[in-house]
Amino acid sequence: GHCAPRLARKHSFLWPGRTSAAATLAVPATAVVAITATFGTRGSNALVAPWATPRPWLLPWASPALRRSRLRAAMTSSAAMCTRPEYGGPASSSRTARNAQPASTACASSTTQESTEPKSLEELRHSLPWQRLRGAYCVNLDRRPERWAFMQGEFARLQMPVRRWPAVDGQEVDIHHLAGIGLVRKEALPRYFLPEDMKLFGVDLTAGGVGCALSHMQIWKDVIEHNPDTEEDGACFLVVEDDCKFVQSFDEELLFSRLEHVPSDWQMVFIGGSDLMHKQDALEVAPGVRRLYRGFRETTAYLITVSGCKACLEVSVPLSWQIDTHLTENEVELPNGLSYTVKPMAYCLHPPLVEQERELFKTDVQKAEHN
Repeated sequence: GHCAPRLARKHSFLWPGRTSAAATLAVPATAVVAITATFGTRGSNALVAPWATPRPWLLPWASPALRRSRLRAAMTSSAAMCTRPEYGGPASSSRTARNAQPASTACASSTTQESTEPKSLEELRHSLPWQRLRGAYCVNLDRRPERWAFMQGEFARLQMPVRRWPAVDGQEVDIHHLAGIGLVRKEALPRYFLPEDMKLFGVDLTAGGVGCALSHMQIWKDVIEHNPDTEEDGACFLVVEDDCKFVQSFDEELLFSRLEHVPSDWQMVFIGGSDLMHKQDALEVAPGVRRLYRGFRETTAYLITVSGCKACLEVSVPLSWQIDTHLTENEVELPNGLSYTVKPMAYCLHPPLVEQERELFKTDVQKAEHN
């Protein structure tokens, strides 16, 4: 293989274009408190849907009882028609109308609701979707708000809690400084400064490619630092870029039913991407699951573990090429002449569950789109 040497380097890089304040979603502090109170510690990764469509049960001034009732109303269809005053349901227009309701009807409504709704906030938390994901990140440049708006629509449709990760803008980084602190290999600089039409497509570093790589590295570093005790418990994280379009049938059940076919040694699973050399079908290991190899490209969307984040950082620093080249270059060869990636131990799903939205958005990484 062509395994890179292990780096005796601490993960304490100076990440350019990133401040500690940017590490959390920029929402009002009172709203963050309210979300945390409602959802527990998962509230730090704010649901994207409430910001696209505000929901009254997230109001910071609501009492705990009112928050519980409104959360139940959102999660239980029968509770949406509840007419009791403390629920403030849509079926009642005034206190007088509520008081005029026959006592027997109100009692029956209360009995039905109590028998169908969850009994505690803990049960409500577990009834929310995407419990099997430890976290989800979406990489988005601050100067690309239209892309974030598009992704908000995708996440709202999926009811997926997502953390927006402000991407490093490669147009603003000092490449010589990155080489000086060891994030970029100095030997890669001559090819970095080549005219765009002389660079090897998808391999040579570009300004956008450097920004993309640093953004993913930041996320891997964040996962490692904030999940020190989850390396062995199977926790996985979803990372998507801001031009990711999920297939219409995508949901939690579909994703994890596909994941059941992936070998248990996986550290990284791409749920979309491109087989540029058209050889990956020979590397299928299970129905709909293929090993990674040098011809695979894109970091549009992938699942990753804590150990996978560590492996990705190890093979990517210092940068010599674009990030998806580093992620596939550590291989072992098979007797038939094929080879596959072993560090990180990665697979991809085929057919994919996502694709790049190329009609709306042009690439910020390459000099042109690939086929």
